[in-house]
Amino acid sequence: WVALQNVHLAVSWMPQLEKICEDFSPETVNSNFRLWLTSYPSPKFPVTVLQNSVKMTNEPPTGLKANLYQSFTTDPVSDPKFFSGCPEKENVFEKLLFSLCFFHAIVQERKKFGPIGWNIPYGFNDSDLRISLQQLQLFVNEYSHIPLNAVTYLTGECNYGGRVTDDWDRRCITTILRIYYNEEVVHDNKYKFSPSGSYFAPPSGPMIPTSSLSNSFHLLNCRKCLVCTIMWTYLENSKTQSNSSRIC
Repeated sequence: WVALQNVHLAVSWMPQLEKICEDFSPETVNSNFRLWLTSYPSPKFPVTVLQNSVKMTNEPPTGLKANLYQSFTTDPVSDPKFFSGCPEKENVFEKLLFSLCFFHAIVQERKKFGPIGWNIPYGFNDSDLRISLQQLQLFVNEYSHIPLNAVTYLTGECNYGGRVTDDWDRRCITTILRIYYNEEVVHDNKYKFSPSGSYFAPPSGPMIPTSSLSNSFHLLNCRKCLVCTIMWTYLENSKTQSNSSRIC
């Protein structure tokens, strides 16, 4: 088996790839041979190769709820060791972790609005979130105070910003990030992500869903369940927008 990764980066080699694939035949190729190609969408990718291949796609989820759900149920957030990796600083880490996942969902959803969202479409993906989360944990553990300037620069200018080529888009993404990375997120339980007040980071600690949340999980008062509790209670609370649905 042969695996070629990120073939979209080798645009000049695409015609040769097409010719190689056209020359495949049962008489000259072993029956156990397989060719795996990974690529971002590219107008230069050979159409004939696509037509004669079995295609698998990995697309970002649609909607804030689906984005948050995926972020909390995939590595590294889904790993209890990572989620509880900031002993004695759980409140800081959990609040900023949720804020970062929400920011990730926002920059993904903005692509739906074309040039109103971003002047140029960018391929933000889970690797940007993963490295940003790992850096966040590292800085929270290493410093006695919240190193917001450092994590904001790394996240906004390097990890996500490294993909951004338009100056106005770069200014936009760093401005959006400041909504989610600030002191108020950590210290003010009433801090809202939007003027509507529907979106906010839930407080750290055990969560007790109200009876109005019909799809809520059966929860335990342990930090292992907090990841599911934070996500589900927050999402359902935002969905119902009811005074009776509050995060306890």
